[in-house]
Amino acid sequence: MSRQAPLTLLAATLALACGPSIRRDLGAVQQSAITFDDMCNLQEYFDQRIESHARPLRVMQEQSTETTREERDEQGVLRPVVMGEGTYVLATRTDRVRFHRLLRDEYRRLPAMAFTGPEQQVRVKVSWWQAGGIRRVRAGTDVEVSAEDGSWTLPPHPCVGEFLFGQPAYVMRRCFLESQRARLAGQIPGPCSIRLDEPPPAATDAGAAGDAGDVPAG
Repeated sequence: MSRQAPLTLLAATLALACGPSIRRDLGAVQQSAITFDDMCNLQEYFDQRIESHARPLRVMQEQSTETTREERDEQGVLRPVVMGEGTYVLATRTDRVRFHRLLRDEYRRLPAMAFTGPEQQVRVKVSWWQAGGIRRVRAGTDVEVSAEDGSWTLPPHPCVGEFLFGQPAYVMRRCFLESQRARLAGQIPGPCSIRLDEPPPAATDAGAAGDAGDVPAG
């Protein structure tokens, strides 16, 4: 073995030891529990997105394959598992700032990421799986974040998937909380005050429109 080989191995080991790592290992927690208990602190963010009619995140590239495996969806019904990957664009400063905060909350030794400026666009590439209506980030596959000033590779984390794909689940969670609050007050729960199917208003600036070929995420 050459002298260069041990040095290369040492450098790779140090890079792994000194690189980003997750603060909370949620691997043993069911994804539905992560959502229901709002472990990623995203309910307020999604409430604001719905209230402001924020546009869905855009998809630059995406591919998926339906498998023969089955998993239970959010309602406990067995569904075929779909595996896929894609790159998703955070075009607004509100989305970028909240995503940057999520990364700081969930990762240690996070590198400097200058992507919260007004003119930046951030691209997040993940591998995901889906059984039913909600996608989840796949364990064992890295999260790739890129912007104009650089690109970064991070370990997978459930909260990244919650941020990218979780809006429908958090709408359901908000409706459930409203219903529970009404029952505790001795009232009959009415229709949920949050609706996911309301169309966003027309774009008022050139940057709000998606690139050619982009489609909403989810």
